[in-house]
Amino acid sequence: MLFEWFSFIFVLSLILTWIYIIWELRSFRRITDVFLNADVELKNIPKVSVIVPAKDEQESIRKCLVSLTKQNYKNFECILINDRSKDSTGAVMEEFAKKYSHFKMISINELPEGWLGKNHALQKGAELSSGEYLLFTDGDVLFEKEAILKAIQICVKNNLDHLCLLPKINSKNWLLSSLNVFFGTVLISYLRPSLIGKSKRFYAGCGAFNMVKRSVYQSIGGHNRLRMEVLDDVMLGKLISFSGFVCVMAYGRDLISLTWYSSVKEMILGFEKNGFAVMEYSVFLSFLLGVSMLYFYFLPFVLIFFSLPLVQAGFILYLFLMLGVFFEIARQLGYNPLISLLVPFAAWISYFAQVRSVFLNLIRGKVIWRETAYSLEELKSHRKRLFCGIQGK
Repeated sequence: MLFEWFSFIFVLSLILTWIYIIWELRSFRRITDVFLNADVELKNIPKVSVIVPAKDEQESIRKCLVSLTKQNYKNFECILINDRSKDSTGAVMEEFAKKYSHFKMISINELPEGWLGKNHALQKGAELSSGEYLLFTDGDVLFEKEAILKAIQICVKNNLDHLCLLPKINSKNWLLSSLNVFFGTVLISYLRPSLIGKSKRFYAGCGAFNMVKRSVYQSIGGHNRLRMEVLDDVMLGKLISFSGFVCVMAYGRDLISLTWYSSVKEMILGFEKNGFAVMEYSVFLSFLLGVSMLYFYFLPFVLIFFSLPLVQAGFILYLFLMLGVFFEIARQLGYNPLISLLVPFAAWISYFAQVRSVFLNLIRGKVIWRETAYSLEELKSHRKRLFCGIQGK
């Protein structure tokens, strides 16, 4: 009898969880539809500074910059920051800076102590910029020609201080696509789009597209305040939101896109930098993540064979709800919806990458990224100070 009651409560909690995720997914789609349909005549055309840092990105930087030259928004500049690149990234940036008068380029040869490379590059780019709005992006993002115009229309019409657009993620195979669907599901359930902009406790940030008013950026201390923050894009959003400014997150489906990783191996290696940081550098939170993986992606597939018929029906409903979410996110991303069946398996690949990140960072005592090592204790200390500072506002 105890087992039957446990199974019933367990499956009920699963069903309610996925109903909640469906609600957030529908809210996110509704928010995206409302904001991306914004069409306002701009009486004053504010200047936008697009800040593009890059380190050893010769494979993607040219396509990114070409897409920026085709923007139909006229009042913008591009600040290109070559961050200690050893390949031809700097040469490509210099080529565009010479060809286009609204492109400016600087090279960083040394990283000052107490800074992460990308954060330092973003700070330098912001200092060189002159726009009323700052758009922080990455060197692998592709912009459709109306991307900046549409973003400014959204900000002006809704008086936004911060606009975060999630990119469409291109994928090279089914397994990578299923991983992207899983990450999208986690993002929606964790960030809770329905509450972003309504409560300062909820926030968003995306390295591909963070558009911020200059006055807001300066008032929160810019990237100087985030100098040792691995999750610079998300924590920028957190600083903005917790400081009482207005933020919105939407899906930039027809505006921006990128290829996040070209292989599963590259994804696993990429998690070395962010995996532990997402868990607040906490072993306990990392343990809880493992428990949640068992809760959602292992136990239901076992208990369904040992439960009463009514509870089995609940597990089947849970599976339909879960696969329905995966199906919809796959469809929104432009993938074959059949990859929904692979997502539970992809979840465990993601978890392996997460565990690997925690293990390597703890063993090494540091985070190694782009050939630069950062002390784990220093990163943890910075995050703690940053969080306390935000809480005090």
